[in-house]
This record gives sequence, C-alpha cells and structure tokens, in this order.
Amino acid sequence: MNKTKNRFEEIANTKLKKLGLHSAVVFIIMFIVEVVSYGAITSYYHFVGRNIDSLNLQFFISRAFVDNPVKKNTSAHFIGHMSSPAVWRKWWRADPILGWRLGKNVGVTSTHGFAEGVEWRITNAQGFPATNKLAFNTEHKKAPGTFRIIIIG
Repeated sequence: MNKTKNRFEEIANTKLKKLGLHSAVVFIIMFIVEVVSYGAITSYYHFVGRNIDSLNLQFFISRAFVDNPVKKNTSAHFIGHMSSPAVWRKWWRADPILGWRLGKNVGVTSTHGFAEGVEWRITNAQGFPATNKLAFNTEHKKAPGTFRIIIIG
C-alpha cells in the first residue's frame, strides 16, 4: 500500500527544513501564549479598575502600539522596564573605582507596586540622573574658588 505524503511531511524530510518548521511552530505557539496572556491580564486589570500603562511596557506585543515616555521625551537609549534583571545590569554598570555607577545616556521605566501609571528615569551622557530638566550637563571646568562637594549614599 502506497502512502501519500502531505506537504508538511515533504518539508520535514530535510534536517534544515525540519528545524525551520519546528522553529515556526514554536514561534506561533509562543505568540499565541503572549496574546492570550496579555488579553487575560488586561481583562483582569479592566475588571478591577486598574490602569494598564505598566502592562503595555512589559508585554512584547503591546510595545509597538504604546508611546514609550523615554523615547518620546528624550534622546536616551531605552533599555526596558526595571522588573527585568537584564535591565538592572544595563542601568547599574560595574565600575572598578566606585563599584557601581549608573549607565550613560540610558532610560528605564518602572512602577511602584500597585501605584497607577508608569515612572521613567534617564541619565545623561555623563551618567548622572535627571532631577529637574531633561537636557542637562555638568561642566568639568570650574571657576577659581568654586568647591564641589559630592555626597554618595
């Protein structure tokens, strides 16, 4: 008895094509999981009356449709939401003298527990965090008789 092959069996005959087919299936499954989980959590937030701004920056599929405050308001490189350990490593950089320092010209978003809305933080090209204005620089040269005091901690 001759068994006829369907097109998926023909594609899966070679190792490279088999790997591509399996990768495509895994990608489709992960995409469906992302869409379903985003829909479920968004529905829950809507049901309890919470703001979904923090969710939109955490889910992969919603990032394309949301105005990121760091990208919209500054020229800093957006590295992600503070909940990720990879983002912490880019925000806090290892330094041989100080131990740790802030990254240079980077921006992050964060939330505080159940607080509404999204907070965003940036640093300038020198690695100093913004306090009151978005475009700022610290001059290296100082006038004679001027003393600078730095307090850390």
